[in-house]
Order: sequence, then C-alpha cells, then structure tokens
Amino acid sequence: MIATGSRALMTALAAALFAVAGCNGTVSATTPSSGTGGSGPRKPPPGEVNPADTSIDASCANVLTGPYDDKLSVPKVRKVESDDYNARIDWGADTELDSGVMGYRLCWGPADGAATHGALFSQKIGQIFGVKNGVNYVAYVQAVDSFGHVSRPTPPVAFSGDPSRVDALHARMTGFFDDFNQPGALDELRWNIAYSGCNEPSASAMYVTPELHGVSVGGTHSYLPGDVTTPENDRCDRVQVIARPRAIFDFTNREGVIAFDFDGSFGLRESWYIDVFPYDSPADLVDITSHVTFSPGPGTPGRFLRFSQSIGNNLIIHHYDKNGDPLPTDPPQHDFGFTNPNVRLKNGVMRHWELHITKDRASVVIDGEKVYEIGNLNLDFTRGYVEWAQFGYNPPKEGLPWVQLRLDNFGFDGPRQADVETHNYKSSFNAVDARYLGVNPEIGVTPQTGPVSVPIPDSVANAKAARLMFTIQNGNYQWATSDSVLINGKSVPMPKPQPNNANSTYQMPPLPVPGPWWPYQQVMSIDSSLLVKGANAFDFRAASSKLLNFHLEIDFDPANAPPFTQPTAYLPQNPIPPFVAIGPTARYVYVDDNKRPIASDDVGSPVQTVYIGTDGSPGTAQVLHGISKIGIDVDNERPVTCSGHNLGVSKVELEVDGKVVQSIDTAIVSPAPGSHVEFQLDTTTLSTGDHTMYVRAYDSGGLRGRPYYDKGTGTNGAPPNLEPPLHFKVSN
Repeated sequence: MIATGSRALMTALAAALFAVAGCNGTVSATTPSSGTGGSGPRKPPPGEVNPADTSIDASCANVLTGPYDDKLSVPKVRKVESDDYNARIDWGADTELDSGVMGYRLCWGPADGAATHGALFSQKIGQIFGVKNGVNYVAYVQAVDSFGHVSRPTPPVAFSGDPSRVDALHARMTGFFDDFNQPGALDELRWNIAYSGCNEPSASAMYVTPELHGVSVGGTHSYLPGDVTTPENDRCDRVQVIARPRAIFDFTNREGVIAFDFDGSFGLRESWYIDVFPYDSPADLVDITSHVTFSPGPGTPGRFLRFSQSIGNNLIIHHYDKNGDPLPTDPPQHDFGFTNPNVRLKNGVMRHWELHITKDRASVVIDGEKVYEIGNLNLDFTRGYVEWAQFGYNPPKEGLPWVQLRLDNFGFDGPRQADVETHNYKSSFNAVDARYLGVNPEIGVTPQTGPVSVPIPDSVANAKAARLMFTIQNGNYQWATSDSVLINGKSVPMPKPQPNNANSTYQMPPLPVPGPWWPYQQVMSIDSSLLVKGANAFDFRAASSKLLNFHLEIDFDPANAPPFTQPTAYLPQNPIPPFVAIGPTARYVYVDDNKRPIASDDVGSPVQTVYIGTDGSPGTAQVLHGISKIGIDVDNERPVTCSGHNLGVSKVELEVDGKVVQSIDTAIVSPAPGSHVEFQLDTTTLSTGDHTMYVRAYDSGGLRGRPYYDKGTGTNGAPPNLEPPLHFKVSN
C-alpha cells in the first residue's frame, strides 16, 4: 500500500523506513515545541532521497538502443514541472491512448549518466519521485503495446528537483503547512488521525512514505488479515480515515484558501472529503463524523462545509445545517469534464488543488483552473478547523481489499494559532485497541475487560486544559447513567451522546447515533491533575458500547510547553502496516464468439463457484468444442490503487486443471503497462467431462495477480487462496 513499486519494500516496509528514518520510523522521539499545527520551518528529509526501487528499472537499459517498433508513434512531451523531490511530465492533451498503445514507459536518470530508473503509466502524464533537489536529470518517454514492444524514445527531457513552488506555497499557507518530508508516522504536534470502527485495523494507516508524500490507507472487514477478531454481526462497510490539522482556519472578512497536492479517487466506491467545521472552543472538535454517504447525506455533527469527490467522479460542495442535514447548492455537483483533460486520472498523479472559501462563496481550483464554484452559502461561521478524510463504501465489491490515496503539501492561509500548543498521546496507531463493553446481543461477544493504557512520557505540569477523546460506534448502542471511565482510579461520568439531528427531516442515521456505520465523537474535558507522567489507565464502564480512537489532548502555553515525545517512541506497533502487494488484474473479455459470459453462484461468499456460461445463469458449466478462443484484458488499476505504481505485465498464463497449457510473453522489450491477449485452447486434447480454467497474469517483479469476475462480489476482494477457477465442460 505504500506509493512505491518495490516488491521488497512492500513486504519489508519497516526495514526501508528504519534505514530512512530511524528504528521508530520518525526523525526523533522528542520534538521541540513549535506551536500547535503552525506552518513552522520547512525541514529537509533526514536521510538520502532515492527513487523507488522498482522492478521496472532494469528494462530501461535498452531505452536508447532498442529494438523499437516503428508502428508505435513517438510521444510528444508538452510540459515538464520540476517540483520538490519529484517531477511531473505531460506528453499528451487527450486521455485516449493511440492505436495499439497500452501505456507508456518513462526512463530517467542523472543528466551525466544513464537512464537507470523506470516507471509505467496508463495515460499521457506521469509523476516520478525520489528526485533530488538541485540535481539535473533527463527522461525519455516511449509508447508500449500489449506485448512490451516500444516506440522510439522522445528527445531527452530535462528536469530537476526544485523546491521553488512548495517554498512559495509554504510562504502563503501561514495558518498551517506540512510538506510531508519527514518519513514515518505523521507529526502528532500537527495532526490527529482517526478511523471508523468499520475499518480493518490491518488496513488502516496514514503516514509519510520514503518517497516524501503522505499516504492514507483504508480497508473494511472483508477477507483481510485480522478479520477473525471482528464479530460477524458487527461488520460494516464504510471506510473512514481522517486527518485533522491541529490549527484553526480563520477566513473572517476575507477569502481563505486550503491548498494541497492530491491524486484523487480512482474507483467507483471510493471518495474523499475536505470538511470545515465551526470552532469556538475545544469542545467543538470531532475526530470523525457520521456523514458516511457519497452524495450529501445527514449525520452528526451539523453546521459545516464539505468538499468531496464522489462516486462517478463528481465534485460536490456540501453545506450542512445545524441538524446535520444537507442544504441544496447551485449547481449541486460538477462532473470531471474540465478544460484540462488530465484532471481525471487513474495513475496516481497528484494535481495542485486549492479550495477558496468566503462566508458566501466556495470554489475549487485544480492546476490553476477554476473548475467549480457555488454562491449564496451564507455560512454562520468564519473560523473553524479542517479535516481531510478518505471514505470508501465496501471497496472489496469492486475488487479492492484496501485503497490508498496520496497527499502532499497540505496547508491553509490566515493567522497562525499562537495561544496554545497541543500535545497528543494515544494507545494505538490503527485502532487495534478498540473495546466492546457491556452486554450487546447484536454483537454477541464477551465484553472486554481491563483498562486502556495511554503513556504520557512527558511532563503534564502547567497544562492549560486536557481532553479525553474517543469514538463510540456500534449497533444496539445503549447509554446508562452508570457509564463512566476510571482515570487512574478516579471515576468520571461519561456524558450521554447528544446528536445534533434530533429534528432531522431525513431521520437518517437512525436516532440516536452512534450506530454500526455512524461514529459518534465523544469529547470529555478532564482535570489535568488526574494525569501522570508515565502510564495512564483508562478503565471504561458502559452499558453497551464499542469504543475506539482513544487519545488525550493536553493544551499548553507555547511559551512554557515541555518537550513533546512522538508516539513512535512509546507505541509497540509499527505505524505502517505490512501490506501484501497485489499483481495485475486479468479480466475475461470473450470466450469463442462473445456469447459465453462469466456466471457464478453463491454471490457474496468468499468462495464462489464460477462458470463459463451462455446466458449468465449460475450453476451450469457450458460445453467448449474444438479450438476455443479466450480473450483476456490485463490491467493494473487495482495495483495502482493499492500500491501507487504500475509494475506492468510480464506474462499471462492459461492454466487448465492445475497445469499451465499456454504462456504469452508481454515484456518483449519492456513490461507492458496493460495487455490484451488471446489464448487458443485446443479442447480436443482434453478428456470429455468437467474441467477448470485459471488465467494468471504476472508483473515485472514476478508477482501473480488476481482474476476479476464481473458476476458476483465476494471473489474480487478475497485472498488468493480463496479465488476460484472457472468451470467448463468438454464434449469430444
């Protein structure tokens, strides 16, 4: 799930981070006070900046020698943007690939050396990372077909790592800024991270990669590692990963700007939000909301503004009233059909976003182009806090066991918060510390006992205020007057949730929240004298609750705040889960005369019986005769969505009854970014009766991909050992 093509890095990510950022994945355990969430000075990376170690690199040895296929047109580079530790190269205005082209290979290296680094892209624009600032490089772009033939290269394209744009952005974003140039866990002086109870903990993360940009990762409880710890009846399918800057966004009497670099949503079930909530006091803070729909939908809290990319690549600006109900906007949404055709991309290239906000108007600017604006907002606040959120609605239904989104250079302008510095302490990086409390027939689990331990390795003397914050999220939620938490042995009442939408015209989510899909944020102001330096025990007592996202926010005067220790120094977990890489996706396009679609039964189960059928009816394996033509499309949309890079296709194999009967080379000169191949199966060599078929596609690192069946849902997100073959019959 990190944005790198390295197979070794995908399977041994911790080791890579240790080499870059120290054994805890952070620059230092103790961070000097710098003011909560403020811009602060830009810092260089702590170690050497290197390109991703991808399996594409070796193929670039032939970029200047060939062989070349002159039937493939040579790309024409239009624009090069040298940026901070990365570069973006654009070689075409249209989004449609040229005839016979499956994508493009970009090879690059130092201007005085060989093009030793490679990357593959499925569209006419690419972004490469690991570019050192101040170093001159050259790149070459080539078209690639289904079998790995390449065009002649473009003339050398000059670029370098250049921090000028980001330096200028940092100077503008006076209220908050993070360039994500420190690999490992996010800086807790600047950010708070929260997850939905629907998330699978082993696929919940937000961190900075060795390639120096942020990554948000979210997956649901659907056939993923760790799922056995989740009660069957408490599964839910709304992914949320939320990052909240610890700074206030003030746009009083002016147009405020929120700026960031971002790649956007790739699939039909993934979305993201930027939320702006009113802020009058710390009691207004929420880590996570219960607004969990693609289109504007009600929830808790109310009174806020949301920008989102929703299903179908629509951009929506939402405005919510005090009850948490969406108010109509004009226009209600905007399709991604902008003047700039590269705004809608599938290959993870980050664009430069700006959100402009006044009390009455809001607009979106992407790569310098205003693409959407609404008026007549009539916001009742001009001072608030900001949240960035990843949202997904059961991504395994489209074959994505988890989804990553990439983010960089996030900030907003306005006055910098100067009166408080917040130190945050927590018990987990990824919500593995969730607690089921009380008797809950819907969940049907034994209540968990024992306190949650939150270490505070720093002094708590001179604290101005302290808050215990956590999320409540479960079906059959019940509150009792006895609900409380023992803080180091002293009982403190747990307030009853007060949903804002008691008068909601939608009555959705069902009252009262919390619910199985709808988190409720609890903020308890506590006496800081209850806290101690060292281990702090929080023993929760509740009638029927699932609690998660435990953390303590302690406010200090910046002038006398003690040194702060980052959680990487005291939490045993790695902030970056060890994700299993995903290979290319093979899709059946036709069998014989295009009249044999794929059918399946037991839809929704992780183990399906899948057939080649003539009418889509499940349960019947169809008969193949003579030479059967089997058309296969292979793409890397799932690997890009799950890992950030296209590692290409090296070969595609047809397996019958567990034996490889045909293999097609798709990396003759370069691994193909995607491929279309046709197998011709001679069924006369097979015995009469039932048989199984499996198509396996491999990437350039030798990783086997997963099939994709359009019929049925459970198969697409299942682990490889639960993927069924296709069934068919032979009659000779």
